[in-house]
This record gives sequence, C-alpha cells and structure tokens, in this order.
Amino acid sequence: MLNLLDKILGISRQISKCMQEDKWSEVESLQDKQKALLNNLEQTATPCDTDAQQKASKLSTQIQKLIAEQIQLSNKNKQKLYVEIKNNNQSKKMNKAYALQVK
Repeated sequence: MLNLLDKILGISRQISKCMQEDKWSEVESLQDKQKALLNNLEQTATPCDTDAQQKASKLSTQIQKLIAEQIQLSNKNKQKLYVEIKNNNQSKKMNKAYALQVK
C-alpha cells in the first residue's frame, strides 16, 4: 500500500507541476495513470502495522492537498479559457458587423 501511495504522490506532484507550467496536454495522461493507481489502491489491504498506518495517513493527506490545489488551478484555467472564448466571440461579432458596413 505504501508503495502505491508513494507512486500516486509522485504522479500528483507531476500533475501539479504540469498545471503550473501550463502543460495541460500532459495533465490528462498523468491523471489517467493516477486514476489507475487509485483503483489498484482500493483493492489493497490496509497495513496492520502502526508505523505503516501513520505513513499511509501522511501520504494520503499530502495527496489530498495536492488534489485540492489541482482543482483550484483547474478552475482558474477554466475561467481563463472562458474569458478567451468570450473575447474571441466578441471579436468575431465586431468583424462581422464591420464586414456588413463595408458592403
């Protein structure tokens, strides 16, 4: 279980880095890998050892924090794209109106 959590944490860090660097095309494939590991994690037994449980809890918390940050970054990017689309649509309307005036 700890090995899987460690891998998930590593991929989560990669996802965050890609998001911060605007490498959104790489994010989806990393998220697919992360999802597959999370599915494997669901089928893994919880450790009985207290130390292992504490490590698993710590890793899980780190993963949750990264995912929360990723959601915020994703929402910011969504808003940015929305503004770009809105501006592009407005520009198209202006060009169309200008073209009608020229005729």
